[in-house]
Amino acid sequence: MKKNLLLSGLLFFAILFPFVTSAQKSNNSAEKPVSGHFEISGIALGVADGTSLSLYNGTSGVPESSTTVQGEKFSFTGSVPTPEPKVIVMDNKPPYLTFFVENRPLEIKFTGHDFKNASVKGSASQDEYAILAKILDKYSPVFIQDGNADEAMKKQAASEIAHYVSKHYSSFTAPLALFRYFQASQDAIATDSLFEKVSPPVKDAVLGKSLAKTLGELMRNPIGKTVPDFTQNDPDGKPVSLKSFRGKYVLVDFWASWCGPCRQENPNVVNAYNKYKNKNYTVLGVSFDKSKQPWLDAIKKDNLTWTHVSDLQGWANAVGQQFNITSIPQNFLIDPNGILIGKNLRGADLEAKLASIFGF
Repeated sequence: MKKNLLLSGLLFFAILFPFVTSAQKSNNSAEKPVSGHFEISGIALGVADGTSLSLYNGTSGVPESSTTVQGEKFSFTGSVPTPEPKVIVMDNKPPYLTFFVENRPLEIKFTGHDFKNASVKGSASQDEYAILAKILDKYSPVFIQDGNADEAMKKQAASEIAHYVSKHYSSFTAPLALFRYFQASQDAIATDSLFEKVSPPVKDAVLGKSLAKTLGELMRNPIGKTVPDFTQNDPDGKPVSLKSFRGKYVLVDFWASWCGPCRQENPNVVNAYNKYKNKNYTVLGVSFDKSKQPWLDAIKKDNLTWTHVSDLQGWANAVGQQFNITSIPQNFLIDPNGILIGKNLRGADLEAKLASIFGF
């Protein structure tokens, strides 16, 4: 659950949706726009008149305009300061069509409601995105929750994405690719090193600035570094320090009783805890609650039998501020030496990581 209930940082609205392929290929990112606006001319074969289509900003997820299909045709117009992703939503439900636009004419053609055979022509950035999309589609289990991707697949995905970025430092798709690279590698330092090579105009664009901000946050607690100590009180008012867990693997779990996604994830955390608690593993819950009783009630109801702390300051929780937490649930897996070895491990990802450690 996000603090402002909107997508933030590099959790792009666009990249959460299925990829599409382009009918053309080009590496000419420097091509200049032919006008000060874009014009999308669409053909929707087999789609009934009156079917609604909405155009969303692919970075913020904000709806920008809407139209309807008439005679199997539709259109959108607008303007972008630099090439950026857009998303078309049909009848306000999935699936979605994601693509890059520039201030030039763009032709889109698809059949039916699934966008599987959609073609997008007219944008050099879209052509570059299509190349990236083919790579990401091949490794889709890496980028979806409970995708069951093993470490070998993640490593190969990261390698291919890094190669893509090395060939597209001047492409406005590079920041999006680097976000996916980080997802696969969980290596903020390597991601930041690749981002340093991206061209200045791309860094100054919306996606580039979003990536720069996110990397700044990630570099505060990069995987492979010692996690700074903190101390906060448990429900009985007893101070608990992170350092007191040295010698154990500990999952620092940020959550709250009022956070629906947190409560939905709790059964996965409980299952992993019960499976590995006798294998030198535990959980330390850090709550963003403001009231004590709802916090205690949720602990009991969800059977969260590990150590819990909170200063009952909600989003102003001191530990949350230290870790720059702006959305929950989030977690950090720390090894017996206090080294960060995993972030935001949920469901099958948490189970897979713990199994790789404990050999189950």
